[in-house]
Amino acid sequence: MIVENPTPSLINDNFVKVLESYFFCKFPNAYRQFLLKTNGGKPTKIYFIVKTTKKLGTVHYFLGISPDRYKGLLEYEKVFCGRIPSNTLAIASDPGGDLILLSVKGQDYGKVYYWDHNWEAEDGQTPDYSNLTLIADSFEDFLSSLKSEDEIE
Repeated sequence: MIVENPTPSLINDNFVKVLESYFFCKFPNAYRQFLLKTNGGKPTKIYFIVKTTKKLGTVHYFLGISPDRYKGLLEYEKVFCGRIPSNTLAIASDPGGDLILLSVKGQDYGKVYYWDHNWEAEDGQTPDYSNLTLIADSFEDFLSSLKSEDEIE
């Protein structure tokens, strides 16, 4: 199992289509299937290695459709709109307030990034990739790269 206590009953294919319309994009198929299967949740394997820096990262929670503001895709869109590049979507959070982003438009469609809130654009500046670090070339690669504590030691 990818996440503990998945809640897929809260989401279906039509709802995913509505989300895609809301975000003006088409989700990569692997991410779409992940949402339908799990609707986000706490991952069973939480660690990943950032591709370029080789530093260890942590996924606290995959976002989905949730009334809990700390777990919802739509809530994160409201909070981070104008703070993350417009072609990306926050799909997960880490314990320190940083995000895992998925590119849902453009030349890097499908790539997964780590967003560092300590280096985000100042008020009035357009967010760019200067505080993003590539984690994986696809959502599938990102999921398969997640490790348990035993696997990283």
